[in-house]
Amino acid sequence: MGTITDLSGKPVAGALIEVWTANAHGKYSHPADHSSQPIDPNFKGYGRAITGPSGTYRFVGIKPGAYPNPGYDNWMRPPHVHFSVYAAGVMHRLITQMYFPGESLNDIDPILNGIDDLAARASLIAVEEKSDTGRRYRFDIVLQGEAETQFFIER
Repeated sequence: MGTITDLSGKPVAGALIEVWTANAHGKYSHPADHSSQPIDPNFKGYGRAITGPSGTYRFVGIKPGAYPNPGYDNWMRPPHVHFSVYAAGVMHRLITQMYFPGESLNDIDPILNGIDDLAARASLIAVEEKSDTGRRYRFDIVLQGEAETQFFIER
């Protein structure tokens, strides 16, 4: 769950958010994932939502597992969720990743630690909130400005 805001902190209504993630074993539900991790037949691994008038969105799912990055020795990706954001006035898709707080693999992930600006790096770490129904993470996305969420270039 989270809120999307613009440069001035105003909520962005009507933004389309897509998420995709690995299952609890670290396997993507995608034909390009050739890992030996088990497939979860009850897990789709992706979702879409449109922000409401207050710029909020919500996804319910599982915490993804870590997985080895193919082609790189000893590089385990920490649990993370991929996000794409489409919004009015934004000319192209914005891509980012949400990391979970307290994960030891965060400290050695080359993607996360390749971001030199500490505030930009911190923008990718979700905040765990209290919940009576399980774990809940807040991931607010700022589209522009000084507090802008770190986005990645699509390759």
